[in-house]
Order: sequence, then structure tokens, then C-alpha cells
Amino acid sequence: MAKLAKLQTRKEWLRRIWESLIRYANAADYQSNRGQRSTQKIRDFQALLSQCMNWIGGETSDIPECKDMKDGATLADLEVRYRAEIERVFAWIAAPDRHRESAAKAADFLGRHGAGIRMDISANWSFKPGTDEPLVMQWPDACESVVSPVCRFILDQIERHDVGGEELSDVIPVGICSRRGCDRFFMVERAGRGRFCSDACRARAYQDGLTKNEKAAKMRKYRATIKELQRKPIRFPKKNNAAPPPSRGYRR
Repeated sequence: MAKLAKLQTRKEWLRRIWESLIRYANAADYQSNRGQRSTQKIRDFQALLSQCMNWIGGETSDIPECKDMKDGATLADLEVRYRAEIERVFAWIAAPDRHRESAAKAADFLGRHGAGIRMDISANWSFKPGTDEPLVMQWPDACESVVSPVCRFILDQIERHDVGGEELSDVIPVGICSRRGCDRFFMVERAGRGRFCSDACRARAYQDGLTKNEKAAKMRKYRATIKELQRKPIRFPKKNNAAPPPSRGYRR
């Protein structure tokens, strides 16, 4: 039971990171006003960095120690700087067969930043067999970039497919909306299911697939239905004003 609970916790952890990555890749789609949008983007970016830093054994306090922040860049600067690269990586790993043109640049970005992590490793002198304690203690030194842990996370998931043999759709639960002109990323709940990021996109994709005559016929049918409903009087059920029968007491 303990191992099962640990596995479930890991799955939830992975899901949270993927959801944060998707929010970051879709950051340009925020519908709030400009000031709120900018603030929310930075918050989401910081949450993503914290989760991925934790993935490699670090803490949120390690983020300001990364080289690009040490060089003077702010989180707002870096949020914009790396988003296009992450979008390219997402497009490639979500559909490698459809985005082969992105493969070289995406892999280069993951390699440059994912390799920019040097780990400090020491023995756990208090290790006790039969416990969940680690045999070695690992934590990262200052990273080359704030996105180094993000790239390391993505590379770790790709390795589950390349080395571990797991299905790519199981380890990369990211889809690209199939509606033309949308191309937003979304979380795939079940492998092989889901082609659209929302019900609205599914409906619009269906509409886009109709011919001019089919759209006109559908509109005529819709208007005829509305007219028919308007002609029919609305009947409400009559209220029963009769008093309820008196309750009978029960005596022993």
C-alpha cells in the first residue's frame, strides 16, 4: 500500500508540472487586462520554475541563484525570453511526426539548458535499510538558467520512453488542438483520446468542416425550431390547493 500511495503521489506531481508547463506555453492566450495578464504570467512562470527546481532536488530559493538571474535578468524578462523555445519543444514532443522541422532546434534547446545542471552528491550516513530514506543526498549547484530544471524534467520524461520503453503518449500527456488557427496545447486525459483544447473548439471545427449549403440548411432548421417553440404556449402544471389529509397519531 505504501508503494502504491507513493506511485500515486508521483503521478499527481508529474501532472501538476505538465499542467504548469501547458499554462506557460499558452501564456499568450490570457484574456484579462494587460496588467493582470502580465502579473499572472509571472506568477505561473515562477510556480513552474519552483516545481521543476523541486524535481531536481532544489528549492524555490535556488531560483535567484541561477546564472541568468545573477546576470541581471528579471523573471518578467526570462518569462518572455524562453516561452517561444518551450512552445517549439512542446509542438515537437506532442507530435514528433508532424513537427519534424522543429526537432533539431528543440533538442538543441533541451540539451543546452538541461545539461546546465551540476549536482552535489554525498552519502547519507544515517541511511537505514528497509526505509524510504535515500542512499545518497543530491541537490543542484547554481544552474546555468532558470529553465535548466524545466528542460531536465522534459528530458527525464523522454528518457522514460527512449530507455524505459514506455509509450510516448503516456509519458508526454500533451496534445495540440486540431482546430485550424488555434494550435493551443492541452492536457490529454487518456491516450488516443482528445483532439481539441475545449468544447468550443470542437464545435467550431465541426462548423468549419461544413459546406456553405450545409451551414445554410442547419441555420434554416435552427430558425424553424425557434419559431415552433415560440408558437407553442407554455403550460405550467396546476397547483393542487387541496389541504393534505390530517396525520394520524400512533398510540401504543
